[in-house]
Amino acid sequence: EIASCLVGSEMCIRDRANKDKILSAPYRAPLIIVVIASTKEHEIVPEIEQILSAGAAAQNILIASHSLGYTAIWRTGFLAFNEEVSISFGLEKSDIIIGYLYIGSTDKKLEAPEVSNFNDFVYKWS
Repeated sequence: EIASCLVGSEMCIRDRANKDKILSAPYRAPLIIVVIASTKEHEIVPEIEQILSAGAAAQNILIASHSLGYTAIWRTGFLAFNEEVSISFGLEKSDIIIGYLYIGSTDKKLEAPEVSNFNDFVYKWS
């Protein structure tokens, strides 16, 4: 159902070069978690905090996945910010797809990131 909504999507029609890439996205990992912020009117918790909470949950899932030895990546883009996709998932207008967490394993040797000097990013504010 999602594939059919994407094929008919105006954005896909303008961007046919990415059609195969978009349609094969669900097959890139054995597990994909769709993280959704289901925002509600609330007198104490504003919408932005509800969205940030879903983002924090996504980040914690990634950290937990890596700690268990899996590889994981958080993807957004066209498939996250697409009304047709949200409709195909049966989401409400107030529901926001935060992203897709692709979780699996790899045979590739993962390179450690370059060690950063935190002083390049942090400064004393007084």
